[in-house]
Amino acid sequence: MTINDLFAYATRSKLRFPISGSISVEDVWDLPLKAKREGSPSLDELAQTLDDAVQASPRRSFVDDSEGTSEKSVAQIKLDIVLFVIDVKKREAAGKQAAVVRESQARQLDELIARKQNQELEGKSVEELRALRDSLGEARG
Repeated sequence: MTINDLFAYATRSKLRFPISGSISVEDVWDLPLKAKREGSPSLDELAQTLDDAVQASPRRSFVDDSEGTSEKSVAQIKLDIVLFVIDVKKREAAGKQAAVVRESQARQLDELIARKQNQELEGKSVEELRALRDSLGEARG
């Protein structure tokens, strides 16, 4: 099943996920990756619960097609959806972290550039500095 098939099945059959009572597919997106405090719901906890359900389900038959959507396959669909959401959230978090690092590096480079410019100005003679200042006055006027 593709991820689109999973979400289509989940929304059409109004799947509910066993956490905080029962939550919908769209509510799964609101869960944090890890619990912010002891006992609060998280994607990690939900994935563990669903994995336990998949493992505890009776083995499926590979010959008998009359089973339809078995309890194990529904649990597996739920787990696959939660794993997809976890993957997306982890990638988003990594992207945000990378952006913070890039921003910090850019700020550091800006500070170094300003320092180098000041050093360059400090190396100029008084006459050169006056000429620079006077040229600024002409540019304003």
